Amino acid sequence: VALRNVLFDVVKRQAKLGDFGMARRGTTYVLKAKERIPIFWAAPELLQSHIHSPPAGVYAYGVFLKELCSPEKPVYEGITNEKVKEQVTSGNLRPRFVEGAPAVLVEIASLCFNQCPTDRPPMIQILRNYLKRRDASARNEAVSRVYGRWSADQEL
Repeated sequence: VALRNVLFDVVKRQAKLGDFGMARRGTTYVLKAKERIPIFWAAPELLQSHIHSPPAGVYAYGVFLKELCSPEKPVYEGITNEKVKEQVTSGNLRPRFVEGAPAVLVEIASLCFNQCPTDRPPMIQILRNYLKRRDASARNEAVSRVYGRWSADQEL
């Protein structure tokens, strides 16, 4: 999923996909000879074998998170598609986050960028971990709102 294919409704706080690209039913998909690969979002194994699988989608999700943090910057700046392909497949190139990007997104993306597809977490695990963090953060924020106005040396 490339950021340019996500339509945001800021009033309703909704996001919708505008292009499903390489999405297919099933677990793997072999690209046809003439099908183009979105180089900047492609996992190393996709660039090598032209086989799209769920772990390749997880890798692309990591790239999406990078785009979300700095939509004005290209994924790879000043580098040719051939060089990207060569460097990504060799494990020497991954998208870089801008300074100040949310740590949770950087952490999730780093898991998505594992060179070995089996080392990448499945999307359901990424979602569960994110929801746990979000819920914990919401609880902490609520507690801070209630108790944050008292200082430690005040009596309750």
